Amino acid sequence: MKPDGCSLIKVADLICNFRWDRDIIRRNFIRKNMDLILQIPINLAGKEDSDVWKFSTDGVYSMSSGYKVCIEKDRRRKEEESNNQDTSDCRINKKVWKTLWN
Repeated sequence: MKPDGCSLIKVADLICNFRWDRDIIRRNFIRKNMDLILQIPINLAGKEDSDVWKFSTDGVYSMSSGYKVCIEKDRRRKEEESNNQDTSDCRINKKVWKTLWN
C-alpha cells in the first residue's frame, strides 16, 4: 500500500530517487517476488521506456521481421529434433530398420 492507503497502481510507486523502495516492496510482495523485483535494473538515464523490437535493425516490428523470427525458430526446432533422434529414427537405410522391426 502507498502511504495514503491506496493500492499500488504503477511501477513508479515502487521507486524512490532512482532506486527500488525496499520498504514498500517488502510490505506489498512475498519474498520470492520481492527478490525478483529487486533484480530488475532501474533506468538511471531518466528517459521514458519505449517499445523496441530486438529482432530488427531499426527496433521497429514489421511482418517481415516477425516472419523471419518464426522461420528461424522453426529451423532451430527442427535442427534440435534431428540432433536428438534415436538411431532408429535416422533416415539411414529405412529398409534395414523395417526388416529389423518386422
